[in-house]
Amino acid sequence: MSNIQPPDFASYFHTFRVYPDRAQMEQNATVFAAYLGALGFTINSACAMLGNWESECRLNPNYPTSANFPTTRSGGFGLPQWSPWGRKIGDWALTNLGISPSATDDNPLSAIDVQMLFHEYSATTGQDWYSNEGFNYTWPGFKKSTDDPRTLAEAYYWQYERSSAQGPGSRGEQAAAWYEFFGGVLPPLPGKKIPIWLLFKFRKGVI
Repeated sequence: MSNIQPPDFASYFHTFRVYPDRAQMEQNATVFAAYLGALGFTINSACAMLGNWESECRLNPNYPTSANFPTTRSGGFGLPQWSPWGRKIGDWALTNLGISPSATDDNPLSAIDVQMLFHEYSATTGQDWYSNEGFNYTWPGFKKSTDDPRTLAEAYYWQYERSSAQGPGSRGEQAAAWYEFFGGVLPPLPGKKIPIWLLFKFRKGVI
């Protein structure tokens, strides 16, 4: 069993454009894994995503690649480093949620519920999730999969990330390390619940 303590959803590292240290990464991973579990992901698929996000931004959801963010709408932003962020999560958040980014620690685009809502939209609409390099998971199938986290990390990379022609690199081993960190068990839900509006949208497919 995992000995990870219940996290506080409001307590995760999101300092603007700063890489977290290891302890802060573990804190963020615990919050995000619990969050993903509440949204129906398995510990295997959650760790596959964490392994990828570690390579992308060291698990800081408030990390843009450009020092001129948000004036510059190119480059990556967020846990999967959506790129160009302006045409992806930026335009979507403005149109659907009425929020705009800021170069601050309280940047509204850094909120995990905002990022996961856009992630679900981009994956379920076929905008970003599709078969590639021999991986053919459906998005619902990936979320519920109990396959090896290494395999799922590679699938997530090729079917969603595709950030480099060099391939997934160490993402599979990072996913396996997170799985070991959690003892193969999703962290328990914190006292503060996921917003009802977000759960409704995930379960009903209303984006």
